Amino acid sequence: MRRASTSAIAAWLRTGTEPAYPFGHGLGYTTWSFSDLTVSGRVATIIVRNTGDRAGKQVIQAYLSRPDSSLDRPVRWPAGFATVNPEPGESRPVENTLPQRAFEHWTDNGWATGSGTFTLHVGTSVTDLRHIAYVD
Repeated sequence: MRRASTSAIAAWLRTGTEPAYPFGHGLGYTTWSFSDLTVSGRVATIIVRNTGDRAGKQVIQAYLSRPDSSLDRPVRWPAGFATVNPEPGESRPVENTLPQRAFEHWTDNGWATGSGTFTLHVGTSVTDLRHIAYVD
């Protein structure tokens, strides 16, 4: 099985085309609401509520972007994910620890992190990113 590269995942974002099924797309039997995204250091926490009438599983996905970067970066790239399985009507906080490597880029001298702010996008797929925060 061939894995999609980060650049392939986000390549369609640059061209303005839309995939049949975006990265992270999934189907389920319940509905969800999301609120209160907070970031402390490299830990993003969001409250997930199962608003449906049956149990379900949701994958909370985190992506980073840096639109003002002088580097040639993807529009958005995967930075982490976490799963949650709340019962109907139940809310749970979901923590997503963002690895240091998600903030880095390759240089002639190895991995490096540039100064400045990254935009954190959190949601259920690369096209369903309901909350935004900023990470310095």
